[in-house]
Amino acid sequence: MIDTDKYEGHAKEGWHFDSAHVLRDGYDKEITELVGEDWLDDKATQALIADAPLLLEEVKRLRSIIEMVSYDLEWYPERLDQNKRQLEYNIRKWKGEEE
Repeated sequence: MIDTDKYEGHAKEGWHFDSAHVLRDGYDKEITELVGEDWLDDKATQALIADAPLLLEEVKRLRSIIEMVSYDLEWYPERLDQNKRQLEYNIRKWKGEEE
């Protein structure tokens, strides 16, 4: 399991690469620079790096859901049907089937 606590305090806002392949935060502060020809056309890796804060938040959100459901299953088994309906709704929403 990834220890997400070690990322506390990271630059959070709007990571993006500029035209010189420098990763910047939303305040245009330089985070790092990609060096070497291999990086110039590697848009997928650049996108993954730039989305790191969003991915971290999604991991935290999903962990909290898992924790909540696990707790309810252990201490409130009578809520199983309610949790199942909520999870089904969340899955439909995630798939874009719910507004």
